Amino acid sequence: MSVATVVIAAFHAAGTVGRSVSSALRQTDIETEAVVVDDASCDTTAKVAEEAGARVFRLASNGGPSAARNRALAEAQGLWIAVLDADDTMRPGRLRDMVDLGMRMEADIVLGNFQRSDENDNFLEDTPFLYGPTFERPCVWTLEDYLAGNQLVPGSRPLGYLKPLFRKEFLETTGLRYDLSLRNGEDFHLILASLSAVVRVVYSTATYYLYTICYG
Repeated sequence: MSVATVVIAAFHAAGTVGRSVSSALRQTDIETEAVVVDDASCDTTAKVAEEAGARVFRLASNGGPSAARNRALAEAQGLWIAVLDADDTMRPGRLRDMVDLGMRMEADIVLGNFQRSDENDNFLEDTPFLYGPTFERPCVWTLEDYLAGNQLVPGSRPLGYLKPLFRKEFLETTGLRYDLSLRNGEDFHLILASLSAVVRVVYSTATYYLYTICYG
């Protein structure tokens, strides 16, 4: 059994999913697997993902990212499950650091900071997405903290953008899954539902997740 499974929902992502899968399988000091769910793409997304080393599953009809991620969660074999978008990447060491933090702080969910980057993984900003004294050390976030950090005001950087690492046992015990009615903001709503169920959510300062901004 892998220590961590990286789950990737992919739709018409043939041009990017290969590098996403490769970054998941290049994690250091930890055994990982990549699970890609192709959300009924018409291109070669499934073929590219499989050639990159992922276990690939295809949905018969397009159900949106929530449906694809729920299928991926069901297929994941790791003790921890990390969410990765099909056009983003992770630097080596991310999962080892986050799993260690999750175990040390007895977390059910770990939310990691990230850097905005271009398609070649070059940083677009000198600072991480979240910066300042509040975000310089790991901490436990309550429901109130999470809601306060997701206010849609000019210049804000909502916590809902952070990609989660789930303890698989927590997902199995609670039965919580992505809301199938959502095609945007699905991570935020699942974290919100989890915090409402009084689970332990921890923030990680690690910025090894690269959130790709495409200008082409």
